[in-house]
Amino acid sequence: MLNMILHHAQSGITGKVEAVSVMPDGKAIAYIRDRWFVAEELGPAKSQRL
Repeated sequence: MLNMILHHAQSGITGKVEAVSVMPDGKAIAYIRDRWFVAEELGPAKSQRL
């Protein structure tokens, strides 16, 4: 997942995953453009270019 370009539809943010972590409840989160997102809410970007 690191360095993948993903899109968060609800916020409209697309960017490269800079870090990943796992919450105590077992959910994965990804850090994109100074924000953390639940990995389940992320999808592929329409373009792999930033």
